[in-house]
Amino acid sequence: MEGCISYFITPAQQKLIGKSIFYIVEDEEKELESRAVGIFYSTKKAVTADHCLSDNHVIGNTVLAKLPGETLKLEVVFRCPELDYAILQSTYPHERVSSRVNRSSGSA
Repeated sequence: MEGCISYFITPAQQKLIGKSIFYIVEDEEKELESRAVGIFYSTKKAVTADHCLSDNHVIGNTVLAKLPGETLKLEVVFRCPELDYAILQSTYPHERVSSRVNRSSGSA
């Protein structure tokens, strides 16, 4: 298959992924001082690194997620310090994640 381009993530998927990335910020006014990056993996759920959350971000508390032109409050629903990840959840479906991503991942 010489001459064929093979993508791990296709250009169409790259655009969807880019629109699903957010920055965790301490304060809406200080958006340039982000604590971490996260990504939506379904219409309501997102993942980030656990070490990027403070000790105050216990399960049930919220973090501010900054996207272009939008700030969301995401609830911390799970933390796993041993594997360094945390699951965050929006109260409403995030418009930037298409349902095609949802079906292919098998999770909501």
